[in-house]
Amino acid sequence: DSMLARLIPSNVERVFELSDDLPMVEADHTQIEQVLINLVVNAVDAMPDGGRVIVRTTRERVAGLRGGDATGPELDCVCLAVTDSGVGMDAETVARVFDPFFTTKPLGKGTGLGLATVH
Repeated sequence: DSMLARLIPSNVERVFELSDDLPMVEADHTQIEQVLINLVVNAVDAMPDGGRVIVRTTRERVAGLRGGDATGPELDCVCLAVTDSGVGMDAETVARVFDPFFTTKPLGKGTGLGLATVH
C-alpha cells in the first residue's frame, strides 16, 4: 500500500482484496513490483476524473499448459489482478494491448512498454 500510495492520486480509491490462504510462490520481488506498478499506473491513467483501483489476490485451479495449449492437468495457482472503474478499452485496443511500443497515450506521455513488460 505504501508503494502504491505514491502513484495513486487522492481522487482514486485504493482497495486491496488479498486472500489469506495463498501458498508460497517463487518469484522475483522486483519483477512482481514492476508488474504491479505498471498495471496500477495504467489503471490510474484510465480514470482522469478519479475512481477505484482494486488489487486482488486469489488462489485458483487452472488448466496447465501443454504445448502452448491449456490442456494439461489442472494446477493450483496464485493469481494477481488489478481492476479499475475506468471506461475500458475497445476491441482494437484490447487486440494490441501487449504489443511492445503500442500506446493510446499522447506523444511524450507513454512508451508503450508497460503492458508489454507485464505480459
